[in-house]
Amino acid sequence: MSFLKGLLAEKSLLSKVFFLLSMVIVGLAVAVALSLLFSPSMDNLNSLKLAQAIQTIFVFLLPSFVCAYLFSNSIKLFLKLNQSEITHYLLSGLLVVCLIPTVGVLAELNEKLVLPDFLSSLERWMKHTEARAMMLTQQFLSDTSGVGLCINIFVIALIPAIAEEVLFRGVLQRIFSDKYGVHRGIWLSAIIFSAIHFQFYGFVPRMFLGVILGYIVHYSSSIFPAILAHFTNNLISVLVAYFLGAEMLENTGYLDAQMLWVILASVITSGVILFLMHWISKNEDYKIIR
Repeated sequence: MSFLKGLLAEKSLLSKVFFLLSMVIVGLAVAVALSLLFSPSMDNLNSLKLAQAIQTIFVFLLPSFVCAYLFSNSIKLFLKLNQSEITHYLLSGLLVVCLIPTVGVLAELNEKLVLPDFLSSLERWMKHTEARAMMLTQQFLSDTSGVGLCINIFVIALIPAIAEEVLFRGVLQRIFSDKYGVHRGIWLSAIIFSAIHFQFYGFVPRMFLGVILGYIVHYSSSIFPAILAHFTNNLISVLVAYFLGAEMLENTGYLDAQMLWVILASVITSGVILFLMHWISKNEDYKIIR
């Protein structure tokens, strides 16, 4: 199989995107078949979780490694599967926590989206899709047992963090950046990252997080700090639902006037953390791990 390594490296961006999309579709078909094979009864919560895990792996993770193998001579270098500075890991985790109020404001503003009357049918479809996604999430988080918590951390937090980062920041951001430059590559991959979730009333905050994750990869020169940040973001939601109830995941008045200073502190702190990551990446003397 070594003769296939880097086979598509010189192909156009459009060809690479088309091939990646083809691999995603194939992965989805395989995931559906495996889900029906191992979990034929989809009315069982654990079967749904298993199907979700299988789908995430076959739709996001495996196609990414196939593409990385065909698009380059080194999967590790292409996907940036190298260790980064320990400070980047610490700052990435802290950044996601500090961004919670900012993301909350964006989510509330996004939810106020009202389309023109001639797009009413599209708006109904968007709301229906959003409701289905929310219902599935609430089903997953309804298990309040200790075992259920561990399974949710694995299925909702860990697997998506790894698989989605490898696909969107590892493959898409890389091929877009090679063609259009780093910043456009980050934004384009973030837009696709948000759109592919088909949760349009959460499009803006998810795109914003995608941009942040993209810059984390850029500043750290590694995908692992972004995986950690993504996992931290997902983990917070799982833990909040487990200890405080799933209803606490709904927006809680970030647009209220008294929250202004909290939002301002979130924006400033997050900006400072991003600047520090950029600064550390440019200053060898301040790197803890070389």
